Amino acid sequence: MVTEMSNSDSNRTRPNELRFPMMENAEYQKAQNQEIKLGKEEGLDVSIYSNPEFNWLQMEQIRTGLKDGVDASIYANPAYSYETMRQIRLSLYSAMDLMPYLHRGFTDDSLEEIRLALLNKLPLDQWLKDDMCAPQIHEIRIGLCEQLDISAYSDTKYNWMQMKELRLGLEKKLNISLYANYLFSHFQMKEIRLGLEAGLNVASYCSLVYSATDMREKRLSLIGGKTEDTEAGAGKRAFRDPFRKNEFMISIEENGNKAYAYIPWITGNVVTKEAAPKTTALLRRAERSPENFLRQPISLQGAMSRPITL
Repeated sequence: MVTEMSNSDSNRTRPNELRFPMMENAEYQKAQNQEIKLGKEEGLDVSIYSNPEFNWLQMEQIRTGLKDGVDASIYANPAYSYETMRQIRLSLYSAMDLMPYLHRGFTDDSLEEIRLALLNKLPLDQWLKDDMCAPQIHEIRIGLCEQLDISAYSDTKYNWMQMKELRLGLEKKLNISLYANYLFSHFQMKEIRLGLEAGLNVASYCSLVYSATDMREKRLSLIGGKTEDTEAGAGKRAFRDPFRKNEFMISIEENGNKAYAYIPWITGNVVTKEAAPKTTALLRRAERSPENFLRQPISLQGAMSRPITL
């Protein structure tokens, strides 16, 4: 039942009065009535949810549970959101009990992560803390699925994005101790991780004094220097092998976000108007399909003294 309130009472509720603003919407009431009607047509005991305190989405979750033969009374509480109801309903299908977690304060997406962990028989309880949010629980769950040593990042002092960077490092078997510091932002962690993945000596920028932008610049500089050293040897070999004179190399960052074209500097070669557009086109193709450019050298007329980036 909706209790009408005067304008003077619009910002407060007197004792023993309830107000359900959404019920004032005719379409909303229609959706509620539709759920009750569907329940009656399906021969269900609609009394369990024929309560105006339930919105139509909550009614739908209760009706679906009754229809599927589970004890919907367990979650038929107006205080539970429809998503919380949904997770409890799904858990009942697998004979799991999410109520202890609900009583600890976990709701909605957090309950979903917990349900999926229990469904896969993962030892989540060992690592679950009451102050964890859903994305943090997700990172713990994924780490457990991949049999990683999640003790390295299970502390709630790490936000979920930091947890993700540490998890990705563990997946690549990197020395994450170099950036397992909650004072690093996740952007800084990412730059250190990418450097480790590329086989770089990250000691030159693995410090809190550098911003993520500074780290990125130093990482790219190290990548350029490493490639230039490699290309210097390739250039010397090119003088001995004229058939390699026009070859160049495309390298792609591990994350696939950027491609670089490195062309050995050969005395006498120049960059032609025809070569530049071809280089750009190849770079764009490399970014879209890196694997095609890692199988064989690509020939290009002309040479350049520095890398090209997009």
